[in-house]
Amino acid sequence: MDSSCSSFQRLLTPEQATAACETWRQFYEQVWLPLQVPDRTVWQQALWLAVQDTRAAATSSVHFWILTLRPVVLFAHMTLQWILQVIWKYVIVKGISQQGVLYVKTAGRRWYQWQCSLTREQVVMELVLAVSVVALYYLHRFLQRQTYFQRLSAWIRAKVRVLQLYYDRSKRGTAKAYERTVRKIATTSLRLAVMMPHLLFWGVAAATKWLLPSFLSWLACDTALLPVLRLWYPVTATLLFLHDMKLVTQPHIKTSTQTPQRKTSSTPRTPLLRMFPRTTPASEPRKRREVNEMKERETYWLQFWMTNAAFLCGKGVWQALPFVTKVVNRTWILQLELLLYIWVFVMPYLLPQIAHAPEGKPLALLEPHIRRVARTVYQSTQLFSDAWWETWVVRPLTTTLNLLVTLRMLSRNFANELRNVVTQSKALLLPSLSLFMPRFLSIFGLLFVQYVLPLYQQSTLRHERMLRYWVIHILLSAITQATDAILWWIPLSRVVIFAAFVVIGTVPAVVDLCIRMILHDLEVFRLLPSTEEQLEKSSWASRGVHALLERLPKATEDPLTPAKEEETVNAAHGASLPSIDSDQEQDDAVLYATSEDDPCSSSEGSHATDENKPASKKKAPKRSQHKTESVVDKENEGNVRRSARQRTRTERLAS
Repeated sequence: MDSSCSSFQRLLTPEQATAACETWRQFYEQVWLPLQVPDRTVWQQALWLAVQDTRAAATSSVHFWILTLRPVVLFAHMTLQWILQVIWKYVIVKGISQQGVLYVKTAGRRWYQWQCSLTREQVVMELVLAVSVVALYYLHRFLQRQTYFQRLSAWIRAKVRVLQLYYDRSKRGTAKAYERTVRKIATTSLRLAVMMPHLLFWGVAAATKWLLPSFLSWLACDTALLPVLRLWYPVTATLLFLHDMKLVTQPHIKTSTQTPQRKTSSTPRTPLLRMFPRTTPASEPRKRREVNEMKERETYWLQFWMTNAAFLCGKGVWQALPFVTKVVNRTWILQLELLLYIWVFVMPYLLPQIAHAPEGKPLALLEPHIRRVARTVYQSTQLFSDAWWETWVVRPLTTTLNLLVTLRMLSRNFANELRNVVTQSKALLLPSLSLFMPRFLSIFGLLFVQYVLPLYQQSTLRHERMLRYWVIHILLSAITQATDAILWWIPLSRVVIFAAFVVIGTVPAVVDLCIRMILHDLEVFRLLPSTEEQLEKSSWASRGVHALLERLPKATEDPLTPAKEEETVNAAHGASLPSIDSDQEQDDAVLYATSEDDPCSSSEGSHATDENKPASKKKAPKRSQHKTESVVDKENEGNVRRSARQRTRTERLAS
């Protein structure tokens, strides 16, 4: 109140300021204070209670409508199913397929008999009647189109215009045809030169199959060459490339953020030097060449994984169709797969270097066709258009997520990932419906999520992230294929596999985490070069094994190991012998420490036998009688300890 009054006093005269302050004070005391406006905490509690009540009311309403409409939906479903069954059974099966064909045959037979029973004059009259009907129809159409003079003049003008255009086009077309023919001959010769090694390769493969029919089948079915070319070599090479990208990116980031820019020379250039441009450092072309090599490697492996996924998708479709499996043998598919991988990996080294020739590598030839087919298959399975999905699903979800981010209920990264998942889930509606169908139909939905969806994503996005995805994808596919016989007995295993491929395809953070774990473990186990020395215990594999071992059940009583048994015996005898290398010396030391014949013992031996001195004094009269027995007992005890120490050393070496 005082601050507001002071501000009024600065703007107004003293009398006006006093009157205004008095009016404001009366309004505050007589109007605002009697209202007793609650505090902010009360408003927050009331708003929270309103939200809770609204949520409870919405939940109860949803349950009410579910309980109310469920019988109606079930009744409608049963009624529609019964109607469709009746239509199928009595209309289609018994009506069209049985009686309809019979009616058509009967009608055709009777019409033929009726035509045979007619005389020649009647047949001629029939033909005349049919021709007259057709002629009247065309005459009617002709009379409708006739406009006489206008149509004739328009026809003449159109013909003159067509002739003029034809003359101009023929004159230009002749020159273009000549140029096109020359270019086509040159391009065809280049394409033939590029395609000749491919034709020779497949010709040699066909000749090998014809001359040695069992050689290719032996390589494809009885050796490990196909798994190496299909799985281990590509995965290893891709991981090495990702590791190289990591090593290249990290120093680049450090140098760009930590090291200052290189200062240029402050000495002025002479007029003679100004005539020549400044030369770039010698390291620039080398860096540029390394960057180009990395881009070529990235493009090569992206094309390879696209081709591999397309072939595996076709192989999955072949396995899902029983009649195709009976026609095409499995051995043929494996031989074709082996030849395909050999063609992909070997042919780039056999292609000649031809100037201005089109790209002739196998992966570059197959990529455009695979991309076009993937887009066609993807677009043919869409239930909703992109505009409709963006308008009715993505935009409301984006608004809601922005509101939750503003209220600090969600993080921005999680909101972006959720929006990305919903955006890509448009393509998952139809494949997810196939999970509720029989097994021979649900496999097509799994193939769509496993191969078609990644192929479409790569056709629109060519990035290092797709290489990471393909590594995790092929490893997960190999695991599921190896355990297919076990997963067949597990219920809902196909749903779990479907969800796994959806997660790695729609959530990039999962793929990045898996790749980091794999690269970290390979660096820890010295399979990849590392810039830092890391312990083996820091690997994710060792952590998982230790966590699994800790969760395993343990025995209630811990049995004594030989080392613990030795410590127990030493504690019972009170012996603290010094460290001795040989076993015989240890046995002699034990006998020397426990025997009482030698009065001149060392300080350690006397300290070790202090506790046994009273007992030895009591047994002094009988020492001569039991001397031999005590020596034999000590020798046996030494042998037992020696065997225990040997077992302990063996266990330590094994661990």
